[in-house]
Amino acid sequence: MNSFFKSLPVIAAITCFACKAPSHVYELHKMKDFNIGAASAFVNQVRRLQPIDNISILDTRYDGNEFNVNLQNIFLDTTQADQANYYNYRRRAAEINVPADSLYSCLQLFDKAGVNEFVRNKDFFLFRVVVGFTTNKGYLYTENEKAKSGDTLIATSARNRGYEYKVILQKQLDKHWFEYYEAPM
Repeated sequence: MNSFFKSLPVIAAITCFACKAPSHVYELHKMKDFNIGAASAFVNQVRRLQPIDNISILDTRYDGNEFNVNLQNIFLDTTQADQANYYNYRRRAAEINVPADSLYSCLQLFDKAGVNEFVRNKDFFLFRVVVGFTTNKGYLYTENEKAKSGDTLIATSARNRGYEYKVILQKQLDKHWFEYYEAPM
């Protein structure tokens, strides 16, 4: 019994070390992380890449390496081995018929924009930011000069094209950018 009590500090130290949280845990972006300059540059680039309908961040380690493009998980690291449902950006670029270097630079701009998801709609682009456990708030880019705070737009889900929801414009940031929140139909 005496040896058990002598080893108790060692057991406690091992337990504390094993339960220690990683030093850099990825957190989803918040509203304050939005970079309007990078997001505007992203819009200019993604406009030319018509096959891209949605992008989201997968990178739980946050090294800017893992994304989901049109519902397919991909990574930017060219030395990493491809897997069945998770592979290199070059392969995904070939699948959706866009230049690989354009997809790569587009993903880098997306990462710098400080948002968690991009969704292309007919007349506007949504840039979602996760709030709690829902993706119900973010930024919207539109070319419609008549758009103003308080307007309600109809958006279509990237995952289920038959599902529509409301997008309510809250605050106008500049000529093309708004903060918004989502609401069910």
